[in-house]
Amino acid sequence: MRGRWFLALAAVAVALLVGRAVAASYADRLWYAALGAEALWRDRLWYTLLARGGSALVAAAFVFADLYVVRRSVVSLVLPRRLANVEIGEEVPGRHLVIAAALIAVLFGWLLALPAEAWQQLALAQHGVLFRETDPYFEADLGFFVYWLPLEASLFAATFVAVLTTLVLVVFFYALTPSLRWERGHLHLSQYARRHVLTLLALMLLVLAWSFRLDQFGVLLSGSGPDGVITFTDHHALIPSSGWLVMIAIGAAFMLFVLGWVGQGRAAAVVLVALFFAGVGVRQVWPVIVRWSADDAELLRREQPYALARAQYTRRAFALDKVSVADSGYRFASPAAAAPAISAWDPAMLLAAASRLAHGDAMAIGWSAAGGALSALIPIRGPEVPGDTVLPRLTLERVQPGDASASGEPVILPAPPAAPGAPASVMIYEGATARMMVVPDTLELLPAPELTTFASRLAFGWSRQRLGVLTDPLAAPHPRAILRRDLRTRIAALAPYFVQGTIVTPALHADSLFWIVDLYAASESYPLSRSDSLGHTAFSYAQHAATAVVNAHSGRVLLVRDDSLDPIALSWVQRYPEMFTTRARISPDLLAAFPPAADGARLQARVLARYGRRGEEPPGGELPLVPIDSAPSPERDGAFALPDGLLAWCTPVLDANQHVTGLLLAVGGADRRAMWLPFERPGARWVMIPARLKAAFDSTPAAEAGTGTRLGTVRAVPVGAGAIYVESEYGARADAPPELRWVAVMNGGAALAGRNAAQALGAPTADGDAVALTPVRFHAQVAALYAQMRAALQRGDWTAFGRAYEALGALLARPLRAP
Repeated sequence: MRGRWFLALAAVAVALLVGRAVAASYADRLWYAALGAEALWRDRLWYTLLARGGSALVAAAFVFADLYVVRRSVVSLVLPRRLANVEIGEEVPGRHLVIAAALIAVLFGWLLALPAEAWQQLALAQHGVLFRETDPYFEADLGFFVYWLPLEASLFAATFVAVLTTLVLVVFFYALTPSLRWERGHLHLSQYARRHVLTLLALMLLVLAWSFRLDQFGVLLSGSGPDGVITFTDHHALIPSSGWLVMIAIGAAFMLFVLGWVGQGRAAAVVLVALFFAGVGVRQVWPVIVRWSADDAELLRREQPYALARAQYTRRAFALDKVSVADSGYRFASPAAAAPAISAWDPAMLLAAASRLAHGDAMAIGWSAAGGALSALIPIRGPEVPGDTVLPRLTLERVQPGDASASGEPVILPAPPAAPGAPASVMIYEGATARMMVVPDTLELLPAPELTTFASRLAFGWSRQRLGVLTDPLAAPHPRAILRRDLRTRIAALAPYFVQGTIVTPALHADSLFWIVDLYAASESYPLSRSDSLGHTAFSYAQHAATAVVNAHSGRVLLVRDDSLDPIALSWVQRYPEMFTTRARISPDLLAAFPPAADGARLQARVLARYGRRGEEPPGGELPLVPIDSAPSPERDGAFALPDGLLAWCTPVLDANQHVTGLLLAVGGADRRAMWLPFERPGARWVMIPARLKAAFDSTPAAEAGTGTRLGTVRAVPVGAGAIYVESEYGARADAPPELRWVAVMNGGAALAGRNAAQALGAPTADGDAVALTPVRFHAQVAALYAQMRAALQRGDWTAFGRAYEALGALLARPLRAP
């Protein structure tokens, strides 16, 4: 009787779990349909069932078949049962053993199923657009590595775990029977059990042969050379040896199976030992022989073609061929012309100051370059009030970051007021709670599922464990369920196949707030390419694919595809054409607010520094190191306004000797692209630039007592044939917002400090007079320049001496004012 109650409770629990899964799937379908992505939902459901359900079914059937074979070897299973003080043996019915084997198989089938992310691998393997380019070693289309190889690796991992787990289970259950026992110092195995175990071992050898096949292609993904580059040894030893081991393992598996069935256990053991030593010899000894078969000069000559292939494939992987050389229109004619276009505030410090001044949480920065002057749009979020229909307060502030008030605080101007009837509630933002909201939609404009039918209410109430949705009166008229309010979660649900950029940019258009996020087509299995980080993940292939534009009020998502698409992005765009739109269909005002794609530009800058633009000898350079205590995302720094009103971002590119050789520039707006601004001759060594800017700060009047000092990030701005470098110094207190103290600008060989970039450069003010210096600052900066000239003479650097001399002449020409 108790057994029946237990089975009834188990059936009810399973029914509730299955019902909730079905309700969640139906609610998801309604959500995707409301946002025009029902095709994506269908594909995800179908490929998930195929990947997880199919793999779970195969794994469960395999485990059950082996356990059933073990059960057939058990004549009877007698378990002791105590009745009072008498112990009685009770035989377990064979039907119960079969049921137990089935339950164990179902459990392990569920545990051994492929991960949910495998649906994307299946979809790409079926619909991926070929690259129409082959690798030089296997002559396979690169799509094989990007589309099929990750899926095959997942299938191999699942198969290996399933076979190994089954082998352990079989040995364990045989140990509970007389078929496997330890007797008189020897392990005894019945003929029935020996055949079964050796068959599983032969199957393990076939799986091992599969791993050797994957190792062949894995060499092209991660070689044994520096940074994973393929080497001569990999090409001529590891790849052939993996092919040999595939054949050896298949042959050994066949021999092991035959020897197991004819009862030759010792011969089978000899086969396993021979396979082990063959593997060690082929994989460990043979590569060493190949590696040491030539002297150092021959080894260097051998590795050159592989280093060149690494450079070529890395350049293609990160679309370096799309980086053009910028003309003079993207450079400022003089430092004075660049002064109004430079932000005196670093983004992290500006957000901190705005949060303090507005008594809220500054969420993001949207830069504007209208009129060639830089300004910032910062949404401020107030404290969130608990409840389903009350949203956090959010205001917009315009910030003029090129200057500061007398107290050193940023100059904050009110954002333009919203037009009558414009939406005021902000439902979608980064970091929003995951709790479902039910809101009325009077105008029927929200892209969200309606809760007007019993089925929709039941689905959302059951899946979200909120039965009040089914029984309580909801907001009228037209109640809708708002899900996935977190910005990145919403984008990931609609574009799970793309990698999101690190920057969220707010923009105002038609009296509405929009969030803008860059999306990249990326892969970890592109061959022969050097991996680089995008966000917190390393990829060997990453190219800009689309831009997500999200209405913060309604939650509608636009995926604006690039005009030129790589094969990965093209695969998804062709699969879901209704989810994408082109730039030509976006309002020009909103398109102008698109920021530079700084994440992708930074990747391209690193590739450019290491391997150059063309097929030249790789220069082996790098980008400036980001200080540990600086802002966590260097892609947020470096924004400035170009003379034609475009927003730009750039980063210096260094050569192998740490000299600045040029700038990688990314431009926003309608024609988003990356460009290379080479210098006519290499600039200063990077290590000297922060040092000279620090010397300029040291020459300023002493800071107030009781306040700490923090330096911002060194930023570069293209001017003439070179660049100027800007850094800000802040005062920080625990009970007050950070304040801007000084801005130092390095122009040529010397650096000077001022209250903003214009003062540091001596640019004309609104009255047309040059900014005057106090005698204290004048003497301090003269002393700093003399120190630079003296150091240049000591090391014989006449170029640095001439730059300091010119800067001293410019300083002497500036007027003094009374202290």
